[in-house]
Amino acid sequence: MTKIGSSVLVGSGGAATVSFTSIPNTYTDLLVKFSLRCGATGTRWNNSVVTFNGSPATVSNWVIGYNNGISASNYASGQLVFINHGDVDANTFGNGEMYISKYAGSNYKCTSSMLTAEANSADGAIGMVSGFISSTSVLTSITFTAQSNVYTENSTATLYGILKA
Repeated sequence: MTKIGSSVLVGSGGAATVSFTSIPNTYTDLLVKFSLRCGATGTRWNNSVVTFNGSPATVSNWVIGYNNGISASNYASGQLVFINHGDVDANTFGNGEMYISKYAGSNYKCTSSMLTAEANSADGAIGMVSGFISSTSVLTSITFTAQSNVYTENSTATLYGILKA
């Protein structure tokens, strides 16, 4: 596993997106590790839309475990990540990782995410999401977009390349 480029660190004022561009095609798989928080209020969690080369992935399964039960459902295209909102305990972030297999191949690509949205007071959640990227092109960019508001200061993401996974 090799870190590709610099980690993204959201600065003061926040950012609507977190992006990785010019991804080299020299690895077999990719891994994104993230710690994100959205500044919006009014709900507990925010679904981030993830796009690859500008197009969202198709979400094929979404299973979320809350501290009060489990739900399984299909979500909209690209909703591969959920994170903490501004109403969740101060300074807590949604943490996880997203794995993209055979991103440089000429077939559709599979993606899976494991994540947790931390909350010390109520409604903590863990989740697993799987999807596919219906593109036969090499993936050269990945963008996380907060569905509402912006990613807050100190949100981070790091991209890794994996050889011969």
